Amino acid sequence: SSDLGQKAGLSAEYIMSLPVWQTHPLFTGEERAVIRYAEEMTRDIRVQDATFDALRSFLSPSQIVELTLVVAHYNSTVHFLEALQVRLGEDGGE
Repeated sequence: SSDLGQKAGLSAEYIMSLPVWQTHPLFTGEERAVIRYAEEMTRDIRVQDATFDALRSFLSPSQIVELTLVVAHYNSTVHFLEALQVRLGEDGGE
């Protein structure tokens, strides 16, 4: 949710621009590479070599592992909650 993003320090404009991250000037090349990695990992499971190479240009191997764990954890949490038909309210609770 945008509330969580804002609590993490993201501006409302940044959050609202996420649907057009590929072309919006607000996003840096590094941010685009991270978002692309997360999207490919989520949608396709296997990421393209070019996507992985882009991360290697600015992240260490341990940072790539950490990013991968964060994306995988979020994906597994979403799948878990969806399978159990858990619906979260606006405040993050049930």
